[in-house]
Amino acid sequence: MTHVKSHMEHNATTIDQAADEFVEQYGEEAVDVLRARAKAATEICDELAAETWHKTAEAAARKLREASRP
Repeated sequence: MTHVKSHMEHNATTIDQAADEFVEQYGEEAVDVLRARAKAATEICDELAAETWHKTAEAAARKLREASRP
């Protein structure tokens, strides 16, 4: 079970890192860019990529909300 947990934590860390990079590069547009990538992945039936892009978009949206708080 520890292996699964550390793998899941690694994935979350990777998604957060990717979200940070997209927010840094695209700013407020990061979420739209990530959602477009998720849509493109869905269109080619790459569900794993689509899920990853969706999770990254959610993380980017969260980071942008947190950054806008006083």
